[in-house]
Amino acid sequence: MNDLKTITTQISEALNSTIDPLNTAQVTFKINRLTLVLAASCQAVAWAERIYSRRMQQLTEDKTWANLSATDRKVIFAGYCRDEAYYLTLTERQNKAIIHTLEALKAMMWNEAS
Repeated sequence: MNDLKTITTQISEALNSTIDPLNTAQVTFKINRLTLVLAASCQAVAWAERIYSRRMQQLTEDKTWANLSATDRKVIFAGYCRDEAYYLTLTERQNKAIIHTLEALKAMMWNEAS
């Protein structure tokens, strides 16, 4: 989980770095940086899904919850898996943000070239 936290922090830093949209060199640098980060972002989504699935499996297999209703288990499991669910959601959103940011930056470069 610590590796996932580190990667999401690095992705956030890459996404939040500011540039001058009129400076072609800075726009190009950010495009290159986000392109490199995109691969890590895809990997982070996969890790987050695996971590979340494993945690849910562990809870499901635990006999402690056998006498509870499915609704009760769902609520309890959601509480126990809140960190895993957070990182799953975060990585998915970061991945989408990278893709949309890259599209916007490329459109800026295209408009500059025209």
